[in-house]
Amino acid sequence: MMPSDTNGDDSAEPRRRRARSSATHASDGKGRIRLAVAVFALAYLVVIVRLVMFGLVPPTGDRTRVDPGAVIANGRPDLVDRHGQILATDIRTASLYAEPRNIFDPDEAAEAIAQVFPDLDPGKLRDRS
Repeated sequence: MMPSDTNGDDSAEPRRRRARSSATHASDGKGRIRLAVAVFALAYLVVIVRLVMFGLVPPTGDRTRVDPGAVIANGRPDLVDRHGQILATDIRTASLYAEPRNIFDPDEAAEAIAQVFPDLDPGKLRDRS
């Protein structure tokens, strides 16, 4: 048998290369994860800064409050036939309703409604509940 020139270290060199290679791959993976975390953190930071800006900056221009009822009533156009005759339209009207299961004292509710609408009879209102 001839003694080897490397004193039996033939298998040690590939192991070192593999160890360095796997360490490089592990550091590449950690670097990518850190990059992804940094990108998401930056994105969230931008969103938070924009929300704070919207909250602190007073609105510009003359902005009037919008009545939700008006938007609904005006949101639907008239239905017309081919000659332009109106077939259906929206009519704005006041409405009053009550959920009976939420009324604890029907007598008091009937009296309060009768005060607002004097034409209504509180006795008939009580009988309807």
